[in-house]
Amino acid sequence: MSMPTFVSGVPQSIYTLTDLRVARWDGTTYGTPVSLAEGQTLEFEPQADTDQKKSYGLITRLLSVFTSVNITIGVGLIQANAWWVMIRLAVSETGDSGDKIQSLGVDGGGAGLPYFGVVGNFASDDAGDVAIGIPRVKLDAPPSLASEQNQFILPESSAVGIANTISATPKRILFIDQNQQAKVISNFNTFFKIS
Repeated sequence: MSMPTFVSGVPQSIYTLTDLRVARWDGTTYGTPVSLAEGQTLEFEPQADTDQKKSYGLITRLLSVFTSVNITIGVGLIQANAWWVMIRLAVSETGDSGDKIQSLGVDGGGAGLPYFGVVGNFASDDAGDVAIGIPRVKLDAPPSLASEQNQFILPESSAVGIANTISATPKRILFIDQNQQAKVISNFNTFFKIS
């Protein structure tokens, strides 16, 4: 296996999250991605199983196997279509134009929370962007809400991401595309290499 080389004009340095999308995974295909209207954060913390072997009083071998990713997703509002993707949100609407009520609900028990894919785009100082995605994610619990005086409430969710075993790359947990020109990831089946 040869080492990749730096390609001039392909983004390297990234900073601000510019788009955050989620799409429901139904076991065979991804649904239509939903862009979180006020995405705030997408944090990744790779997890690994580790071990070491000792012989005659010293460490002779190390083992580190990448297994999953702990994720934090932060948003700036309660967005029904995104929450529907991530937590099987129940939604109903009543009332007339100008006086509508959208009722949202989260049921306990049953089948539990669904799987979904997540992709974040990050701006690059090299004119393009970098898209980082995790193919199969499940929240630990519905988003948490914390209220502070004179502060916006920013719902936050913790989750775990794993590989999607029916992908053309069945062991891949992190998908990273460095784009010379910024891209909108509108098809998760293509991005995550689902046949």
